[in-house]
Amino acid sequence: MLSTPQLADEFNGHVIGPDDPDYDRARRVFSGAIDRRPALIVRVADVDDVARVIALARDSGLELAVRSGGHSGAGHGVTEGGIVLDLGEMRAPPT
Repeated sequence: MLSTPQLADEFNGHVIGPDDPDYDRARRVFSGAIDRRPALIVRVADVDDVARVIALARDSGLELAVRSGGHSGAGHGVTEGGIVLDLGEMRAPPT
């Protein structure tokens, strides 16, 4: 099992596990018919976080779902028991 507090130190973004108060809101997608429970959601802050999430999924053998807007009707932005790489907070700095 992935330890959310331990992993939080490895990321610049927000790491959300099933015990986090934001978990249910963070795992929701646009289609209300999709109700999956990922093991971990990482709201990445930068490209280094993206690389770390991909490595974590590869090393753990867990399925990786990538969420951009969360509007996939088929629920591709969330996984059952895997890791969600959430790009929602990764924004370009203002110019």
